[in-house]
Amino acid sequence: MDLDPDDLSMLPADPQPSELSEAYLLCRKKLVKANQSRSSLQGHNKRRRKLILDLQQQLQELEVGLREETETRIRIHELNKSVIRIVKDLETGLDQTAAIVEEPGGWKLSDWVVRLARLLPIVLKLREAKARAMQLLGREAVPAGDLPSAPHGSPQGLESALPPTPEPTLQPESEAIEEPLQPSEPTPEDRPVRAAPVPTGPLLLKDLDYAYGLLLLHSKGSPIPEGFSVEASSDWLPGHGLLVPEEPEDELYAPVEAGLLAIRASTAPLAGLQSWLEKGVLPFAQDPELGLLRLIQLDQVAAATHVLIEQSRATALEESGASTLPLDLDGDLEDVWQGFVLDSAEVKQVLLQLLRHAGPGRSLAPRLSTRGGVRMVEGQGYLATGLGLPLLTVPPSLEVEAVQLELDDGRTLPYEQLNAAGPDQDRYLWQPESEVRGLLQLPNGPARLRAALTDGTSLERMLRLSALPVSVRFRRVQPLEHREDWGLPLGHIALPPSPEPQLVPLEPSLSWAWQRMNQGDYSVNHLFEQQMLESLSALFQRRGSIPRRDFTQLYAQLRNKPDEWPGFPEAVLRAWCEGGWLEEGLERSNGRWRIQPVDPRFVRLDRGGSQLVGLLSARGLMTVLACAHQLDLTVRSVMPACADLPRGWRFSGDVEGFAAATGLPLVEQRDWVPSPTTSTWTLEEPLPSDAATWPTGLRGRRLPDRVCGRRGADYHWKPAQPLPERYRAPISLKIEAETSAYGRRRWHSFDPVRNEEFSSCHRNRVALHALIVATDGLWPFGFTDEETGQLDRLYDADAYLPLPLGRYAALTGNRMPGPTRHRPSDHTYRYHVDRALLMEQEQTRLLPLTSCPT
Repeated sequence: MDLDPDDLSMLPADPQPSELSEAYLLCRKKLVKANQSRSSLQGHNKRRRKLILDLQQQLQELEVGLREETETRIRIHELNKSVIRIVKDLETGLDQTAAIVEEPGGWKLSDWVVRLARLLPIVLKLREAKARAMQLLGREAVPAGDLPSAPHGSPQGLESALPPTPEPTLQPESEAIEEPLQPSEPTPEDRPVRAAPVPTGPLLLKDLDYAYGLLLLHSKGSPIPEGFSVEASSDWLPGHGLLVPEEPEDELYAPVEAGLLAIRASTAPLAGLQSWLEKGVLPFAQDPELGLLRLIQLDQVAAATHVLIEQSRATALEESGASTLPLDLDGDLEDVWQGFVLDSAEVKQVLLQLLRHAGPGRSLAPRLSTRGGVRMVEGQGYLATGLGLPLLTVPPSLEVEAVQLELDDGRTLPYEQLNAAGPDQDRYLWQPESEVRGLLQLPNGPARLRAALTDGTSLERMLRLSALPVSVRFRRVQPLEHREDWGLPLGHIALPPSPEPQLVPLEPSLSWAWQRMNQGDYSVNHLFEQQMLESLSALFQRRGSIPRRDFTQLYAQLRNKPDEWPGFPEAVLRAWCEGGWLEEGLERSNGRWRIQPVDPRFVRLDRGGSQLVGLLSARGLMTVLACAHQLDLTVRSVMPACADLPRGWRFSGDVEGFAAATGLPLVEQRDWVPSPTTSTWTLEEPLPSDAATWPTGLRGRRLPDRVCGRRGADYHWKPAQPLPERYRAPISLKIEAETSAYGRRRWHSFDPVRNEEFSSCHRNRVALHALIVATDGLWPFGFTDEETGQLDRLYDADAYLPLPLGRYAALTGNRMPGPTRHRPSDHTYRYHVDRALLMEQEQTRLLPLTSCPT
């Protein structure tokens, strides 16, 4: 039977009832054949499209390579011409000098004076040639105006008083150098290259390791904009004043916030900045005095090396092959400005043409923009989870009824309004609804934010969503130098690259791992756990480190409810650090207090088995669990202290083969954290990890910092059974937080008995020192359940056990350390330790713990 889908001649137009069954089967076969042909055609089209895209990319790369090669050849040709010209000038000058010296003549003084007078301009020309050669080599050349001139009265006066001397007969191949008695003005070709014009703009571009940030320079004597103050000397730019907001979101990053405000505001904070913003072009060149890229005048753009340009004009630079410049901007500014490196003459020419023909750069039409969200590496958009979605910002001039996100698979996700525009808000903010925030997986590909207006029209904003790969490589820039190690050797944060996994888990094992990860009860919120793992992995794939505010903002977006007690978000971060996923500390060289990820590894436990520590994405964790199931290892989850924290994972069986199968390293327990029973604890003496670099000769601003009493008098002595007064610190206990003019921070606690001050860049060490002084040698922790090794913070004291102890408890206890929030009377910070540490504490008083009264 002919099943050609295009041949419909066999189908009866009006079949008889008895032929309906046969006609139906014939139609069905033709339809199946047509569907198969269509699927084959779609597959062919996809392959053809991929091939075309690959060819286009290769052609673009070839074009860029040819363009760079052409530019290089042109530069080499110009360099050769300059070298040839210099060599010819030198040869001509030397030949003429030799001719003058060797020509026959008398030995009278007048003869030599005439020769010297004729040699002097030749020497000056030779020095000019040498200056050009030095300039060509990149060394400092003597400007033509600084060359020594002929002495007064010579050689013109001498030559006019003496008889003429015949010219030398030697004629070199090149054109003879003229011999004026005074040095002539160099021609444009011979004139040394002038230095770049002195930058005059107030904006600076500073390399922040992962991107470039904007700083706002303050010139002495210039007015201070409203809402800003001057930081006379900052670590961001030592020795120079920077403008900072009076109420920054983060004091350490106040200079960067000022730069963002400068280019976001409709009226620039500095009056002289408005002309650049109106053009929508910010050119930068290196300032040798500041050592940073500084804004230059628009008429000097030919000397620029970098530029920020509005998105509406960025297409021309992109098409010219300009390299992009990563910028640390907020979400709405990333939609307005784009950075480029002006790395070729062609790119600069395109920029000059844009400035020559363009009018005002600021668009008057209202537009949508995004803010926040979890960004992926460049070109991949946002993380394809509910937590990764950005907020939508809407100008107040637009009346929006509803906002929704249209996904690539046809689904729509609703947004809800977050705020109302007012004096402090220049835009409306719309955020994903709480149910959308909890979605763990969204389809990869393009997405569209659509805002429906009250007049029946709509505005759109295109996005791209991307999922994390199974194996995530974290970006590493600056290592943490000052860690809260208490003088003990802690395991390395970063490890050498791991080998490729030797085992690919099968589908049944992956299904088992998925079910195991999603088994939730009141003790664990598996969706919250996986969202945080994915989001943090995406952040550290793009950034070498993050400040505390980024972690707390990420946590608040997902949690979307008020804190149970003051300091709860900080306690959550501490639990992530003690569990071994993250670590805080001061970064080397720049001294910034940052959070970095810990590379994943297995820790071989002293009692047998291993435990997974380090940050893994949710997909990476599922792969590890699937490998364990496939290798018949026993898998045990270690429950967190509260549902807002991730679980720990322990494995029993062939841990060496398991580590090799997953490609993760296996380290000994002592190489991750030493045992507290065999360690010497330094509680009140300074340690190398305390001594962050502090500016000499400067005393920073000191402010009181509460250790006790953050919850108020009614909730200070939680849990419900208060301790006797002699066991606890007073509710008024405070330490001092000092912030230097360079943005560095440290804390101080005063010991009246020793009459000395204890200082550290680690707040927890200073807080525990102050508690020891206030209680005659006790930490605010004690065993509340000796059967389970439960160790609680006994009253409202903003302090934790030393980090090595917390990590030891995470390996040995039957629960992970962290804050609790089951009942108001149970709001505390809790650890669980093994029986060995409990017995050692009872026998030797190893740690200054508080004994609960019976």
